[in-house]
Amino acid sequence: MDDLTYSLFDESELKAMEKKRGDLIIRKGIGKELSKEQKYFNRLIKRIDNLRQSIDQEREKLETLLKAYNDSIPKLNISFSEYQLQLARNLANAAGKWRFSNRQHDTLRDVILFLCDNAFQIIEPDEEMIALYNSWSDVSYEEELMMQEEHYKRIFAQQAKILFDLDLDPDDFDDSPEAYARISAQVRARIDEMEREMASTAPPRRKTQKQLEKEERLKHEEELKRRSVREIYLMLAKALHPDAASHLEDHEEREEMMKKATVAYKENDLPTLLALEMEWVASREKALDGIPDDTLKLYITALKEQVTQLTQIRYYLYMEPRYQVISDFSRNPHHEALKNIEEFRDELLDGIQSMGELVAITSGNPSKKLILEFIDTHMHPPHHENIPYSIFSDLNNDVPW
Repeated sequence: MDDLTYSLFDESELKAMEKKRGDLIIRKGIGKELSKEQKYFNRLIKRIDNLRQSIDQEREKLETLLKAYNDSIPKLNISFSEYQLQLARNLANAAGKWRFSNRQHDTLRDVILFLCDNAFQIIEPDEEMIALYNSWSDVSYEEELMMQEEHYKRIFAQQAKILFDLDLDPDDFDDSPEAYARISAQVRARIDEMEREMASTAPPRRKTQKQLEKEERLKHEEELKRRSVREIYLMLAKALHPDAASHLEDHEEREEMMKKATVAYKENDLPTLLALEMEWVASREKALDGIPDDTLKLYITALKEQVTQLTQIRYYLYMEPRYQVISDFSRNPHHEALKNIEEFRDELLDGIQSMGELVAITSGNPSKKLILEFIDTHMHPPHHENIPYSIFSDLNNDVPW
């Protein structure tokens, strides 16, 4: 075996090490063929490379979309919401100057509350707007927040009951890390209990020869893993001894790596120990050759774990909180998603223009006739939508200002 290089690191470590090591594959020597394990090792390396590239490409796409969104949408949302609040103020002021029928008053109230509800999703209301909201709503702003919180708690408790037959007290929920940890522990314990119940009630089945062989192989691999964790740790402890450091920087590097190795050893973390071993060898520009089959199998096990981890990272990438604001666009192809964001921006701009016109029209001392025409046009306030189109975009066409 002429050369052996591989990757068992996180993304930052990998990028730093790739500059030192070049190709991450096992190459066959002259007149030699790669073994089955070596070929499998190479396939895993290529799989990891492909996953990393895919993750990088998807993250780059998401970052591009997020930038395109953040360059304009948040500011436009704020502008639109500010106009909504100003229009709500104007309508509330007008309502105090004129007498309206009960039906007209109720419609005016619905429109005002609708405007406030939408705007409060974007802008934190000040005391003035909370007071305005409370003067028109049967339920105060503070009570509404509490009701929403209680609603979400009940939904969570109901789901826990349906999914896990777990009785949770909604009053036990709060935003503290302690409460989150406590509830997570309850759910985890219940899942473990359900798994034990299923295992104990499952009818015994006679295992096939293939299943027995697999169990024996896994048992052997686990034993080999436990033995190798100690062996690799001892090797690293010897190689990283501070007395062998040639200068201060080298001494600090050894200390840092030894800390990581000690933590990995205590946690029986073979992949991390293997990564540290390779990082140390790569940093000294040495080559690995003649790796025993048992050791190579360990490396393969670690690589398979890394493939699983990277696959999960790619799967959950779109669910990261950072990208939630673009969730309506991100699943589309890149260029289509960018176009959708541009269309969303244009719709917001149209809505802002229309809303600004309405604010201007209803400012000052609007006549009762104007307000009545406004109410007649909006006897049924539009339902809230994800995309804030101008909710009164047809007003100028319907009312002869």
